[in-house]
Amino acid sequence: LRSPKGRPFDAEIAQFPVSLPEYIF
Repeated sequence: LRSPKGRPFDAEIAQFPVSLPEYIF
C-alpha cells in the first residue's frame, strides 16, 4: 500500500509506522 507523496494520510501512517519516512516525504 503506497500513498501519493505530498498527501500524508494519518490513518495510513498510523497503521504503517514503518513507512513513515516515505509517507512524510
